[in-house]
Amino acid sequence: MTEGEVEAHRLLGVEHAVLHRFEGMGFAEIAEAMGLTESAVKVRAHRGYARLRELLSALEQEAKE
Repeated sequence: MTEGEVEAHRLLGVEHAVLHRFEGMGFAEIAEAMGLTESAVKVRAHRGYARLRELLSALEQEAKE
């Protein structure tokens, strides 16, 4: 995988996290809409939350400099 492909894959989880947290969709609802299992959506959302924390932490550090 190229670096861009890896980043794109990491951002897929962010989409699941956003749908869950900010759009108010349940994991089962997201799974049905995306043709995934509920477990897969939960894993991807968890990874997405972690990625969002990384991105926000980096922005916070930049703002402090």
